[in-house]
Amino acid sequence: MSPLGGAVTLDVDGKGKVWASAPDGAVRFDPETERFTDFKSLSYKTARGTGMTYGAAGDRDGNGWWTQMAFDIVGKGDVATGKTLEVKLPAVKSELDRATPEARAFYDKFDDLSFNSPLPWQQGPRRMGTDKNADVLWVGNSWGGTLSRIDTKTLEATLVPLPDPTAMQPYHLVVDKNHNVWGNLWTNDQILKYDPGSSKWTIFELPVRGTEIRHISLDERNGVTQVILPVYRTNQMGVMTLRSDADLAALKAQAGGKGVTAPSTAPCEIGGGRADAPKGARSARRFEAGRFAPSKHARRRKFTLVPSRQIGPHDPRVGGVRCALAGLQRDRRRRNETGLLHHAGSPDAPELGRDAEGGPRGHHPRRQARLLRCLHG
Repeated sequence: MSPLGGAVTLDVDGKGKVWASAPDGAVRFDPETERFTDFKSLSYKTARGTGMTYGAAGDRDGNGWWTQMAFDIVGKGDVATGKTLEVKLPAVKSELDRATPEARAFYDKFDDLSFNSPLPWQQGPRRMGTDKNADVLWVGNSWGGTLSRIDTKTLEATLVPLPDPTAMQPYHLVVDKNHNVWGNLWTNDQILKYDPGSSKWTIFELPVRGTEIRHISLDERNGVTQVILPVYRTNQMGVMTLRSDADLAALKAQAGGKGVTAPSTAPCEIGGGRADAPKGARSARRFEAGRFAPSKHARRRKFTLVPSRQIGPHDPRVGGVRCALAGLQRDRRRRNETGLLHHAGSPDAPELGRDAEGGPRGHHPRRQARLLRCLHG
């Protein structure tokens, strides 16, 4: 049986079984029998490169899913047959059309595909989440700036572009009980919410910059929705609690009716590619004592940052990151510059170190080129 490996992700399917990433597929664990079952990728080590597993998830029928980021493939482990099926995602057409015949000939000979060295037109499926109340899998395509909606029965795949596909990189997706898709934009310090019913996007700003959020999870117990995510670069855990109308009314009463108004729209909602948030809403936000304080445009959520004591800044598990952020906490502008250099894979950000595989951090070739042009002319 394969060990856990790759970019390990865990999920529990609708039958209570645990799915996790293995380098060459996924592993299923049955807590009742304490038995493991292997599901292998149909293509792993090939002449073009290695299709290391990235994200993994389980659907409501007990099947497992995993991504091969280097190959734009989503694998399915069918528990009924014990076989592996594949869904191949289409290329980013705009990038493919831009390539000259000479460039295509060059890339046709490229034989080192991995999740650190993609082709310019790849989607880059990373971590995913299933709708446990529907037959739908959602995948965050980090390089393509899209979400993949996959029917878990028919394997039909549909791409949903993000509001700004070039700047937004989805990393990990989860689905709430109302079918809303939640994800983290790891290079933007933002959380996104997508409502498939109305095709509306909602973008939430994080209270700090340079976070590099790579995981996200939901807690929907007791009638309250909380979005939980590790904030890697500041060594904290973030919890965003969605506020109800009653919560907003209580805040308004607490403030004596001053300084708090219920927003006319949900926080920074984007529909049809345009922001519906009131003008100046982002600048009106202020952050005090670890959570958002009420302001002129009160948000329907509060964000709490909790220090993480489990992994220190020198721990090798964080990928060789040195304690550079300690000196940047007082200067948000410089910290954000460092984050941009870091995401562009720039040698001018040596304090941010190298990733776990020894390569420079920064995995989006188009974003890297754009940022480096902005930074260096």
